Amino acid sequence: MLRVGVEKKLPWLVFAVILAGGLYAFPFLSNYKFALTNSVHDDNLFGYQVIWNGLKLSSLDFVKYSAPANIYGSLINYGSLWFCQLTKTPLDVVYNGLLLFQLLAGAFLFLSVLHTRLGDFERLSCFIFFLLAGYARWNFSHFGYPSTVYAANVAIPVFWAGLYWFTRNEGAGCALLSLGALIHPSFGLQVVFVAALFCFINPETRFKWKKLLFLLLPAFCATALPSFLLFADHFPRVSNTELLRALCLNSHAAPWDDQAWEFTLPLMISFLLLAALSFSFWKKLGDQYFYLLVSACVGAGVLSLSHIAGHVLKIPQMIQLMGLRSPALIAMLLLPILFLFFDAQLCSGNFGSRFLAGFILLHIVVARPYGLDKAPILLLAASLFFSGRGAGRNYQIIRGVLLFISLAWVALWTYYVWHEPVPFSQAFIDARVKPWSILDYVKANYIIDREPHIALAKKIFVSVSALVLASIPLLDRFKIKWSALAQQILLSIFLLTALLGASLKTSRDLGSQRNQDLYAAGIWAKQNTSRETLFISTDYSWRAFSERSLFYPGPELYFYYRPDSRIKKIDDFMIQLLGLKKAYETGPCKYWYFMKSIAYLQKMNTAENLKKLGKIVGAQYLVESRRFDLPVVYANRTFKIYDLSGSPK
Repeated sequence: MLRVGVEKKLPWLVFAVILAGGLYAFPFLSNYKFALTNSVHDDNLFGYQVIWNGLKLSSLDFVKYSAPANIYGSLINYGSLWFCQLTKTPLDVVYNGLLLFQLLAGAFLFLSVLHTRLGDFERLSCFIFFLLAGYARWNFSHFGYPSTVYAANVAIPVFWAGLYWFTRNEGAGCALLSLGALIHPSFGLQVVFVAALFCFINPETRFKWKKLLFLLLPAFCATALPSFLLFADHFPRVSNTELLRALCLNSHAAPWDDQAWEFTLPLMISFLLLAALSFSFWKKLGDQYFYLLVSACVGAGVLSLSHIAGHVLKIPQMIQLMGLRSPALIAMLLLPILFLFFDAQLCSGNFGSRFLAGFILLHIVVARPYGLDKAPILLLAASLFFSGRGAGRNYQIIRGVLLFISLAWVALWTYYVWHEPVPFSQAFIDARVKPWSILDYVKANYIIDREPHIALAKKIFVSVSALVLASIPLLDRFKIKWSALAQQILLSIFLLTALLGASLKTSRDLGSQRNQDLYAAGIWAKQNTSRETLFISTDYSWRAFSERSLFYPGPELYFYYRPDSRIKKIDDFMIQLLGLKKAYETGPCKYWYFMKSIAYLQKMNTAENLKKLGKIVGAQYLVESRRFDLPVVYANRTFKIYDLSGSPK
């Protein structure tokens, strides 16, 4: 790999890294209250604090029965709440500390590993790349809570460091793995499995049983301790049949039935293509890291097969072994390898490989998390394959075959998406097919993959930036000998520009009017209602700042996390009320969430129906953005709080 021939200036690099880290983290820290309004099932410390302090308040709040599993099963949730209570420390302080760790720890760890192999500009580019790549979201699905403290995301840097140290020092590595297992037990089991595979795959540790014995400690932390805490109290369990049904409808048993497969499947394929392309760089961080990568890939494959076997054999426990984290483990370990691979192409490749490498790298960081496109990856593979080879007859034949395959793929994908309705439009909701216009197609497809989430302006920015990066070495022809240094300087500038843009967008999204209004409504409820008051709302995060119980007016099938029949009873009531019994029995996994949302809007669209629902569940207030002929006790730009016990005006 071509090195940047510049003298290292540590103070400059430290300043640049701190500036980049602060720019990335500031929007999350300054807008954390508004970010929490988008949390799922109050999956945050503030929501857990409310539930922990008031578990006896509402029997119809399903989180009352599921939250103990999340609170007592994780050191982050239980430990943070216990620490705040014991030391009288404000929860804001603990929360923001964990959020800062979650956002920056992984990037700093990667930087510490790569520091001896890269120059200053390369190291800065590497650091920003890891920040923007969003390692917590690179797991081939739509899992991830980057704006709130989430146990799995906090555990990822701990597991990465634990695995890395385990290859060198069993004691220190296992101590970190044990800590990670207490933060997120199910992820901990998968990481222990990968570490055990490493012991068998690596020739140096194949017969060293002492190394395997060290893994008993994190395995115990991931199984025995959480199990003791979770199942110390007895609860009425749901049958395996019902549990499997819930797993299917949540697309956990069959993620290929999820309605977002058209976006997540190309993302997965693209990531695997990158992994294959970068294989020759897998040993750049040493043989131990190489065997760790192989172990992670084998482990994810075994867990995937277990998941599929559980689905076929109808064994929910086997399905749940897979979870959603093992691909994230591969992504976490591969990110430094990918950067080294891209850096090598940018500095020493031909024009085509430089442009394509720059395009892919910038697409990842500018257009996350859907920033991977198969087309440039396939073209880069072809460019690398043919670089330095003669143009003989065999070369021409192979090039022709590849060109035919590429054109055939473009034609098939174009035919598939051409008559699809615009995603998430009203036509899509109403299932009315609306042929795409040329502009719709250009916006959503670039170059091949369907990417409606990426704005056309971002695609143009990425293309122009990649073209500039690829063109710099051409200056050598004019005897300007600064291409290698300029390459890294410009890459850093582009990444910093992308970081600034991402920071501004994050701040705008988290502090949106809707989020501010929901937060303000929650604060009003906290100050003006009694602690025993039950609210009806479709916003899960209502509990966090209102500190009031919530009845969510839609079946959630949340009992697959904690198979409690009391949660199922609440779900069954809403399934019956919304007329979704047939949908639940026939199992249209693809549109389950879609159907329940539409059913609520259609069934609960009058003041009379909502008052009846409030009377049945014992709720006094309704939080809604729609207008109803009911007494309004609070209103802002987005939300109104209706009094369900009063007479309509």
